[in-house]
Amino acid sequence: MSSLKTIEEFFSLPRLAVVGVSRSGKGFGASAFRTLKGNGLDVTPINRSGGLIDGIPLVNSLRSLAGKIDGVVIVTPPDQSVSVIDDAIAAGVRQIWFQPGSDSPDAFRSCNEAGLSYVHKECVLMFAPPVKGGHYIHSLLRRLMGRMPAVE
Repeated sequence: MSSLKTIEEFFSLPRLAVVGVSRSGKGFGASAFRTLKGNGLDVTPINRSGGLIDGIPLVNSLRSLAGKIDGVVIVTPPDQSVSVIDDAIAAGVRQIWFQPGSDSPDAFRSCNEAGLSYVHKECVLMFAPPVKGGHYIHSLLRRLMGRMPAVE
């Protein structure tokens, strides 16, 4: 489980990207992008095939982005996570959020070797302020059961 400090630091970053946003506008990557954007965060959607989501261009990769990205939410299959980490390192990213189902031991190893901070085993929508709807209820229940990340 990740620490609350690491999670809070992630959401204080000025510019984020979500890697694995579907061109169809469906799926968790699209949902994460829309929620983060709707919460007022500066977030860029990434899909290796390009396209559009809600009229916003999908960037092909972290390496092709103009400007600095500070944090990345990974919503890809685990076998693609290491290449996303490689791109993140090349782009100067220092903080990663592995959405459950995207992580792998090799990706963790790459993060550790590069000295990257990362969150895993946590849903980004459970913590993206302000937490709303069903994610708020789930978050509240986890707090009541003592299953939220610990403060460092």
